[in-house]
Amino acid sequence: MIFMYEPDLGPPVVRAANQTSEPWCFFSQPSYNGERRQVAPRETVEDFGFEVISVRSGRCTWS
Repeated sequence: MIFMYEPDLGPPVVRAANQTSEPWCFFSQPSYNGERRQVAPRETVEDFGFEVISVRSGRCTWS
């Protein structure tokens, strides 16, 4: 379970269930970089298509 921001997960996450009322953003590289995938409230993701290395609550933003 993840309860807060995680800039460098270990081991990597490959699937997740968001059990909160807020979206979460999952990243393929440390420090919130690389590919990203937003997970909506109450959504389950069986396969991100990449190993998740960092995660934070809130919407994903793209530059």
